[in-house]
Amino acid sequence: MVRHSQLLAMATLFVITLAVLPERIQAHPHVWIELETRPVMDSANRVKGLEVYWLFDLFYTAFVVKEMRTEGFGIDEEKLLALGRSNLENLRPFDYFTDLRLDGGKLEIATVERFETGFEAGKLWMRFIVPLAEPIDPRTGRFSYAVFDPTYYIDIAYAEPAQARLDDALAADCRANVEEAAPTSEAISLAQALDRGATGPETLGEMFAQRVRLECSQHP
Repeated sequence: MVRHSQLLAMATLFVITLAVLPERIQAHPHVWIELETRPVMDSANRVKGLEVYWLFDLFYTAFVVKEMRTEGFGIDEEKLLALGRSNLENLRPFDYFTDLRLDGGKLEIATVERFETGFEAGKLWMRFIVPLAEPIDPRTGRFSYAVFDPTYYIDIAYAEPAQARLDDALAADCRANVEEAAPTSEAISLAQALDRGATGPETLGEMFAQRVRLECSQHP
C-alpha cells in the first residue's frame, strides 16, 4: 500500500501537465520521454553505472516553461534544478525507473548523486547516472537493462536502437541489442482503459519496455 501511494505521488509530479494536453490523450501513457543510455565503465573496464538521458515531450516541456518563466521571459534556473531534484528524489524508491540485470538477477543500485537539466531543440532534458552498488563485468555474464515507468503512466523509449550507446572500450568486444517491447493484447487494452487519474498495476510498464541486452565475445 505504501509503494502504491509512492507511485501515485510520482505520477502527480507529471499529472499537472495534463492541463495543457489535448483531449485526445485519455489513455495511458500521458507523458512521453525519448531515451538514451550508456553503461559507465570504471578503470578495470567494469560497468559501474548507467547514464540515462531523458528528452521530454513538447507538452510536458510547455508546462515546465510556463512554471519556470521569469519576468524577463527567461527560465528560472533554480526552479528548474529544484524540479530535477524533486523528480529524482521521488524516483529513488523505484530505482529511477531502471532495471539492470546480470544473468536474470536484478542488480542493486546506489543513489544518484548528480544530474544535469536544460533545454534542447525546445524540449526539456535531464541527464543522470544511476550507480551500481557493486561494479560488474558484462563479459562474465549476461547483462541487460531497461528503463520504464512500472505503471506505464510515462512512456520511456529509444527512438532508434543507436540511442543505446556504448563506450568505445565496451564496444570493442560487446554490442548492444535493443529488444523491442511485445505487449499482449490484454496489456494494450488495459493501458487504453486507464484514464488520466488512474494508476496502473506495477507490472504494466515492463510489458511496454524495450530491453537492451549486451552480447560480448564470450557470449555469442
